[in-house]
Amino acid sequence: MQNSSVVIAASQGITLLMNQAPDSMTLDVAEVAAPPEGVTLVFGGVPQTNGEPRRRYIAVPAPRLRRDTVWSRLYSWALFLCAGFWWLFRHRHARSLIVYSNPPLLPLIALGARWLWGLRYSVIVYDVYPDALGIAGLRPGNWLFRLWQHTNKLLYGNAEMTVTLTSEMAGALHRMCNPHGKERVQICSVPVWVDLFRLKPMKKSDNWFAVEHGQTAKLTVMHSGNCGRTHDIRPMLQSAIALRDLEAIHFMIIGAGDGWELARRVVREQGLANMTVLPWQPAEVVPYSLATSDVSIVSTRPGTESVMFPS
Repeated sequence: MQNSSVVIAASQGITLLMNQAPDSMTLDVAEVAAPPEGVTLVFGGVPQTNGEPRRRYIAVPAPRLRRDTVWSRLYSWALFLCAGFWWLFRHRHARSLIVYSNPPLLPLIALGARWLWGLRYSVIVYDVYPDALGIAGLRPGNWLFRLWQHTNKLLYGNAEMTVTLTSEMAGALHRMCNPHGKERVQICSVPVWVDLFRLKPMKKSDNWFAVEHGQTAKLTVMHSGNCGRTHDIRPMLQSAIALRDLEAIHFMIIGAGDGWELARRVVREQGLANMTVLPWQPAEVVPYSLATSDVSIVSTRPGTESVMFPS
């Protein structure tokens, strides 16, 4: 009985945060969300850090997101959800819970924790589901689409707070959860932020990444981030083909996804010497890879701007 009391007392001094693909913004949220005399436990694989000491959160190992194929992504989602529910059960007496929309069904676990153990939760939405799956063929008339939307009303209606990244995404969530204009669910948007001490311009001659990839004397056009079905990189590929004879311009695509695979195939088939395709870079490399870019490309397919945020 004494051990149980110790566990409950310790749990009440922590905030739980769950995100299968944590980034630097996730860790900033973890820092701010930590109780005055406690910490935030971050359940989300291997988080990226900027090398500075962090004392307000503890990273907890979790199944990592696999982006290789659709099936590997689904499998990693399932592993994370199962492990996450068990982890929540062990910390069910925590002060509060913050969940991200990655995996898409993660907020459903938060709702279950609210019903089962009275755990208060907030949701941070990076992608609006099920709308974001429209590109994969899940249409509004589909029964699964309608069921998902109905479930969302419960998920966000029982949340302490629902936050997303743009006013367009907030509008999409508002229309989904308040179809008749009644303010049953409050949605707010908080613009993304960046660590200007970590990500800053630098001369290419002083940038080892630019030197290593031969970009010091070139105009570098870069897409760095996800290259999935909701990202349209075809104009960038077409530009690289059209400008293949201009040695002063070089294109770089860094990331993963269907678009990334397409870029690799086009470079190979077209023999493009003016395009470099690289996989995800380690967190410590990102400040140098981004600083190599002279022109940064942010791509979305038409119609997806209100349901997802490029990353």
